[in-house]
Amino acid sequence: MKILIVNRALGTLFGGGESFDYNAALHLANSGHEVTLITGKPLWGEARNSFSNLKVIYVATPDLRRFAYATEKINTKLTAAFYHLDNALFERAVLRWFATLAQNTFDIVQCCSLFGLPQKLLSRYKQPVISWLPGPPSGRVRTRLPQLVVTPLFGLFTHGSPEWSLLEMGFMPGQEFEIIEPGIDLSAIDSMTPDRCVLRKQLGIGLDDLLGITTARLVPVKNHHLLLKGIAAARGQGVIWHWMFVGDGPLDAELKRTAKELGISSQIHFLGHQNQQQVHTWLAIADIFALTSSYESFSIATLEAMAHRLPVIGTDVGYLQVLITEAKAGRVVPSLVSAPLAATLVELAEAANRSGYGQAGRQFVQRLDWPNIAKRLETFYRKVIKGRA
Repeated sequence: MKILIVNRALGTLFGGGESFDYNAALHLANSGHEVTLITGKPLWGEARNSFSNLKVIYVATPDLRRFAYATEKINTKLTAAFYHLDNALFERAVLRWFATLAQNTFDIVQCCSLFGLPQKLLSRYKQPVISWLPGPPSGRVRTRLPQLVVTPLFGLFTHGSPEWSLLEMGFMPGQEFEIIEPGIDLSAIDSMTPDRCVLRKQLGIGLDDLLGITTARLVPVKNHHLLLKGIAAARGQGVIWHWMFVGDGPLDAELKRTAKELGISSQIHFLGHQNQQQVHTWLAIADIFALTSSYESFSIATLEAMAHRLPVIGTDVGYLQVLITEAKAGRVVPSLVSAPLAATLVELAEAANRSGYGQAGRQFVQRLDWPNIAKRLETFYRKVIKGRA
């Protein structure tokens, strides 16, 4: 098959949605399909993320998501407006690029969280297209979905809390949408041989020091402040956790100030933006993983930590609490207060109390190995191409 995967942010960010689409492209290509990725880049300068192992098309569009992140704490309507406008401009750029191609160049087009583009591709080119829903649908998406899901040559898939939203809207799984879980590249993880001693020395800590990790954008919804407060409270109880924050974002300076005010700057290591291989390198030397978000649709970051056999701590929000509980991979704590998190960090400082969580998480993700997920995607593609509504 000739497959086009459309992801707005892959050229600039690398969150859960970007991880899914990148790995889908990689494993579908390894299965013999001809895969093209198309993503955005800044109007001036080069894309932040480049991928030499895949065919990638970059289209230049204004990056309005940074304004969405900046206004998240101020005005949610303004934030939503920036998101919608950012997507609309990108979709328009993709359509202009698509118009330069011969019709039916691709057997299937897959879009991440884009629903205006599928409508145009279906109406103008009769192009088979699927969209996947990485988060709960906005009001605009809720309006479009009922029209799309009954359209021949269109397919929809999701998993986690967005699945709950579709069920509440009355959509039937297996008929109007498919449930396809995120995958994990276990072979790539297992082939890694990071030097634990050298990497910990880079951080200025010893082999026996307690080391945690969080891989997430530094944005309000990830609620890093709660984790910093928990680490500080654990220190007050005599337990010193060093912690790596992998990712960047608009809250970088604010979080560094908070760490200083809490008196834990020497324990906190802000590593900034890292590519996927670097993220897995840091996961490989940690003792524990935590994600203290105020909302999570599914959390590929948590699955990646489980693949590294790390015990995980997560807040009682969205699908994150379900994921940790079903996998028996760690502890769930409240998202609004830091005391229970601090108590958990103190308890899990003892290796014996962490025992078993890591292996349980690894067992859980075995069935999500990317070759298995790629086969499920391929099967879904073929159903949509045949005109399955």
